[in-house]
Amino acid sequence: MKSYDVTDNHQHLVERFWHNYLSILEKSNIPKSAKKWYRKHAQMYIEAHADIRLSAHSPSTVDKYLNAKGRQIDIAEWQFRQIADALRLLFCKLVRPDWAAEYDWLRWRIFSRDLAPDHPTLIRDGDTSLLVASSSNPLIRRFCQSY
Repeated sequence: MKSYDVTDNHQHLVERFWHNYLSILEKSNIPKSAKKWYRKHAQMYIEAHADIRLSAHSPSTVDKYLNAKGRQIDIAEWQFRQIADALRLLFCKLVRPDWAAEYDWLRWRIFSRDLAPDHPTLIRDGDTSLLVASSSNPLIRRFCQSY
């Protein structure tokens, strides 16, 4: 009978946790259509770290998770921003560890943006003949030939 009470109490705590998280989403004006996805992203994060209590997470734990998510080619820019925002709300509004308020959440919004096709870091993968430079400048001409 005692184990039933423990299990029942645990389930109650889990339900209350998600109720509180959904309340935070409501107060944060997250659109109704996105709330289930925010919850799903937070739940996936928690499941990925099932062996660590949320209160024991560190900025490096979040960094590693978001870094791994950001490398998945099947996640769109807006989806990655949503994942980062779901975690921001989870930690800043619900769990509230000391580090969460000072954590650089904005960095993940910036990193989530697709680079323009002519961005310098992407040109190395493309056709270098697309570089437009004045051929009258010998330094630029030499640079284009070398690189």
